[in-house]
Amino acid sequence: MVEKDIITIVLLGFVGGLAPGPVIFLSFSEILSSKKKGMHRALLYITVAAVTELCIGSFLIFTASSFQIPSMVFHFLAILGAILLFYISFQLFKIKKLHYHNTQHNRVSVGHIILLMLLNGPLWLFWTSVCLPLAFKLGNQINSGQYYFLFIFQFSMFLAMNLLLFSFFSFRNMFSNKKIARKVFVVLSLIMFLIACKVMYREIVFFF
Repeated sequence: MVEKDIITIVLLGFVGGLAPGPVIFLSFSEILSSKKKGMHRALLYITVAAVTELCIGSFLIFTASSFQIPSMVFHFLAILGAILLFYISFQLFKIKKLHYHNTQHNRVSVGHIILLMLLNGPLWLFWTSVCLPLAFKLGNQINSGQYYFLFIFQFSMFLAMNLLLFSFFSFRNMFSNKKIARKVFVVLSLIMFLIACKVMYREIVFFF
């Protein structure tokens, strides 16, 4: 059971890292504006974003643990999280190509990336409704499992973002191909949909 949950966490983090977001698009724009320096700045962007999200996740897990929130709350949040995952799956399915602009972002600093992450409402909602229930579910199975979730999820996401970045750097023309991009996002949508079904099924079994 634990092994299956860890696989789910890895897939969730990996798909989350491949999903288009503001930091990824800023990174793409940097690569387009300058091949060598742009790649360095793009790697800096996603590293800062990953560290910031790691801090956000740590804060939420520590806060939830300190206040000893009843486990029933996380089961209700898990249902909301599954609905959110279905929504994200639908949004991924609708993507036909990556839309980015070949513009320079010389004024985007580390501070801007941190602020962008901290003020990202959907990110906080995703962590509260999807990640926290899964984290504490793992915490109930193994000692300090919620923190294992944090690092497994973040490592998978960071790995996926780097893979996406280096793929874009190496095959920029491929990402402009509408048919190829469409197939990639259909697969990502299907994976996210299956994860949502798994989470929803478990909660239905728990309540009924």
